[in-house]
Amino acid sequence: MITWTCNKCSKPIEDGAGYVIVDAVEADRCEEEAVTTPVDMTDAPGRVAWEVLHAGCDPHPERSDYRVAVERMRTPAQVLHWTTHLMKTSWLRSTNWDDLLEVVAAQLDAGTPER
Repeated sequence: MITWTCNKCSKPIEDGAGYVIVDAVEADRCEEEAVTTPVDMTDAPGRVAWEVLHAGCDPHPERSDYRVAVERMRTPAQVLHWTTHLMKTSWLRSTNWDDLLEVVAAQLDAGTPER
């Protein structure tokens, strides 16, 4: 089971109390900019960060961000499902989803007994 911890208050997030979230409008803008503007990699736009937040810790609850409830990503299979779903979006590569996957993998490795 994956335990999600809030980026703001550092407390675990219970089912129904929070989400994994990204500003998809900003990610789409970054992706569009990267595709339409020839840039040197040193000038490339930054990646938009996914956050893990309690609903009450979200500084922008009114924004139409892309949110996935934590209870929908508690198992490795669920995270894999969301990864394949997000790979179909035009903006995923402009985010740090891969960093989030590394955190999940490290958590899973820490909970796996050595063989």
